[in-house]
Amino acid sequence: EARTASAIGHPGIVDVLDAGELADGRLFLVMEFLDGEDLGQTLDRYGALPALEACALVRPVAEAIGVAHEAGIVHRDLKPDNIIVTERTTGTAVKVLDFGVASNQAPQQRQRSAAATTPGMVIGTPEHMSPEQALGEPAGPHFDIYALGSVLFTLIAGRPPFVDDNPLKV
Repeated sequence: EARTASAIGHPGIVDVLDAGELADGRLFLVMEFLDGEDLGQTLDRYGALPALEACALVRPVAEAIGVAHEAGIVHRDLKPDNIIVTERTTGTAVKVLDFGVASNQAPQQRQRSAAATTPGMVIGTPEHMSPEQALGEPAGPHFDIYALGSVLFTLIAGRPPFVDDNPLKV
């Protein structure tokens, strides 16, 4: 995750400051401190948002994810809980978090990324997952584009586009 997020270097993506392994073998990750709430918390607190407000929150995410795609990185788990909104003196900042299951499609990283995920393995959150991702097809920007549309729907409707008690039915 540290390599992936730091490779993008965009203000709309959380900064990873350090990463490593402790003496006992546990891994650690140090990210910038973000004082705010994720969009899942915002939905829990306020419910559905006005369409213009939802679009204003999703636009910087689309820009950040576009830069990630240009770098060959597919997030694979965009959802309200992985988008944080902070208030700064310069205004509202929206940041994408959690590149832990991202797929790096850049030629020099493909082998490492492929080794981290078994072909056909399904990774992500079912409520915001594209049909192709749910079928275990190879990762691509379309995964994130679909998920971002699902996030926008969720912000406006107050619920994901498809809901079921059984995640396999979503």
